[in-house]
Amino acid sequence: MADDIKIWLPPMLTLLGTLIVVTFTAWLSTRSVHSMIGELRQEVRGDLAMLRGELRLDILRIENKLDHYAEVQATHSEKLNKRG
Repeated sequence: MADDIKIWLPPMLTLLGTLIVVTFTAWLSTRSVHSMIGELRQEVRGDLAMLRGELRLDILRIENKLDHYAEVQATHSEKLNKRG
């Protein structure tokens, strides 16, 4: 029985060592990828916040232009009504 263990022990220990190394490497890779994803999320959130700000400014500009055009149209309508 001891001879059987001597035969199988080195390959089993090699297999176990390889499994430990592969598992540890995969864990490190997963941590690295997870940290990259976190950084990308922060960058995307920052970009979205900037775009929201720009969109709000664009909406305000459009509203101001529409108000101005409405005033101009009302003025022209009043002038036409006075003439006619």
